[in-house]
Amino acid sequence: MDLYIKALFFALSIGLLSEVIRFFLPVLKKYHIPRAFIGGLIALILNPELLGSFSTVNLINEDTLKAWSEMSLFLVNVIFACIFLGRKIPNFKKIFSLALPQAALGQTLAWGQYMVGSLVTYFILIPLFNTDKKAASLIEIGFQGGIGVAVGMKETFAKLGVSEFNNISLTLAPSAMILGILSGIVLINIIDKKSKLKDENLKEGSDSENGNHEIETNKKPRKKELTSFSKVLITHLAIIGLSIYFGKLILDGLSFVETKFLVGNIYQKGLIEYIPLFPMAMLGGTLIQFILDRLIKRQLLDKNLINKIRTLALDLVIIMAVGNISISSLNANLGVFFILLITGFLWNILAFLFFYKKIIPVYQFKRGIANYGQAMGTTSIGLMLLSIVDPNNKSQAKEAFGFKQLLFEPFVGGGIITGLSPVLIDRLGLLTFLVISSVICVVFITIGILVKKYKFD
Repeated sequence: MDLYIKALFFALSIGLLSEVIRFFLPVLKKYHIPRAFIGGLIALILNPELLGSFSTVNLINEDTLKAWSEMSLFLVNVIFACIFLGRKIPNFKKIFSLALPQAALGQTLAWGQYMVGSLVTYFILIPLFNTDKKAASLIEIGFQGGIGVAVGMKETFAKLGVSEFNNISLTLAPSAMILGILSGIVLINIIDKKSKLKDENLKEGSDSENGNHEIETNKKPRKKELTSFSKVLITHLAIIGLSIYFGKLILDGLSFVETKFLVGNIYQKGLIEYIPLFPMAMLGGTLIQFILDRLIKRQLLDKNLINKIRTLALDLVIIMAVGNISISSLNANLGVFFILLITGFLWNILAFLFFYKKIIPVYQFKRGIANYGQAMGTTSIGLMLLSIVDPNNKSQAKEAFGFKQLLFEPFVGGGIITGLSPVLIDRLGLLTFLVISSVICVVFITIGILVKKYKFD
């Protein structure tokens, strides 16, 4: 127990140090470099394979790294359990009308990552580096999923015999994050200035006609808060824990059904054992929030407190995960890493620039940039870029992006498909997976274009 307390204290201390660095170097805040990213770099520098190889001083030893690895695997479940907690689950019509264009663009970027990942794996990585075909999943895991997903996939990679992919994905994720921040700010400075005039000329009366549906927050009274519960930390932690437990029950239930009825009848080898817990924790959180919305007529959870818990967990995961990157393993796969990083970045930025106007109906850049940020690392980067271009939320992009998660997160970007993608590539074959991901990508492009053209609502 002492080891875990010391390891947690050390991670928190690194987080504090990174905040102090941001305070004394305002340029880092100016360009929105996340505190956790700085902390991760500090942890990586203190890694025994870096500082320890040049000095007898070992501030981080192997025991600390092992404790960090175990704690980060747990904390990633906390992150995903919090995604929908504290947020009212809207009816399907509202989700469909406001969020479908966002979901279409997000799914296009995600499935395109599988598509280009498959192409570059088949034509470059396998012939030149003799890389395992399951590398085709790494762009989506590292880019769209981010560090949390990369951490959560550790056991799946180990079961599939490609443990080295954990290091590659863990390095892809923060690299994609910083590329997303820098390129996003460049896009904002170039494109947003041009789009502002067009957005300002939108007439107030044409919002509904163009798909800009107002959220009717004033027509219904707000739920009364349970003041004795809604601000209490232990209540929120208990419900987060319950969400993770529900997720485990869902996973165990799926495993039972598969073992009892599917394996040996429909297919020969099980799939559920390869699904990590974190997407199920997200479903558990969604289920609990749905129950709270329907059965309790008062607001039990404080969204801001949930966000603070999630941010703390994410910061710790990033620091612990980046600090755990094996330099020797990464060096052995450096060529693979750079090819995947360049491929993922080029797909994201080119696909975004080509499709966001074709899919998003109004406030196109403002509503689209959040999807680009998420595709380059995490939801928080998408929201950060959105807050820069639309601080007052005139475009309602925050609502659209939030609702879009209900049509997005359960499947990709850390959902069930993300967890199963290496297994699907292994079972179906790389070329079959390439065809499937390409077809699905085209389907979502088509859906987005049709929704915009015919204004389905």
